[in-house]
Amino acid sequence: MINSNDYNNAHFPDYSSIKAPQTWDLLWQNTQEQCFCRQKSLDETIEFWNKRADGFKKSVMESEHGEIRVNETLHWLEKEGVVLKNASVLDIGAGPGPFTFPIAEQAREVVALEPAEAMVDYLQSAKEQRNLNNINILCQPWETVDIEKNNLKERFDLVFASMTPGIRNAESLHKAIECANKYFYIGAFAGKRHNPALYDLWMHLTGEEMPPWPDHIFFIYNILHHQGYDISLKIFEEKRVEKQPLEKAVNYLQLSIQSYLEDTSNLEEKITDFLEKRSSEGILEQTITTRLGRLLIKK
Repeated sequence: MINSNDYNNAHFPDYSSIKAPQTWDLLWQNTQEQCFCRQKSLDETIEFWNKRADGFKKSVMESEHGEIRVNETLHWLEKEGVVLKNASVLDIGAGPGPFTFPIAEQAREVVALEPAEAMVDYLQSAKEQRNLNNINILCQPWETVDIEKNNLKERFDLVFASMTPGIRNAESLHKAIECANKYFYIGAFAGKRHNPALYDLWMHLTGEEMPPWPDHIFFIYNILHHQGYDISLKIFEEKRVEKQPLEKAVNYLQLSIQSYLEDTSNLEEKITDFLEKRSSEGILEQTITTRLGRLLIKK
């Protein structure tokens, strides 16, 4: 998390005012280099989500926790005046479709943008099973999408982006907003996530405390606030008990941590040994607390 010393020590050529959107964009980029889930290359990000696709699908689409998050998000949008009935919607970073499908049941049209091929396979299969012909799938990273060429500019009543790594700076943020003619929604991390196994594993392997979790939503808010947008913002915490078979827990933690380590030799074995002491009958159970934000702008 940025503190007051960071503001004093940072160098902001030509736009040192804290009220300048450019300042918040630069701070956002700086923190992404220092926090956990730090910015990866586009190819690395896509590969990461391809490998996580199966477990992520189960977490967000086949669990009570995932269903609650979807319902609460859509209810919040409804309270804020967003009407999905007969709307056109762009879902950026659709993943396996936790929001795509419930939105499509009401909307006239949904364009689901997702760059990870394994996620797209789930999207396509579920689309056919549910016979939802109003979903168009675009397998492309948001970072490389040409909104003019793809006829996306000002096309959608709602542009929806939940926890997507595709929006990582002011440029990608404003490109998304340009596609909306009424509403833009983004859900993102708000600076806290307590995952006991991950935190303790990091300490075990590095001897240091884990870097802070991302707090994207605050930078997004300040960028948009200082540009005069009409913003609704909600910060909240989720707490859930997660149970994972040991093999899947090892796989998840290895994917999460390996890019940060200089020495990855025997990493899977080290993680397995570490988790075996924390698991019972081959199951790792832990309580995870996450702080998140929902942000909506009305154009």
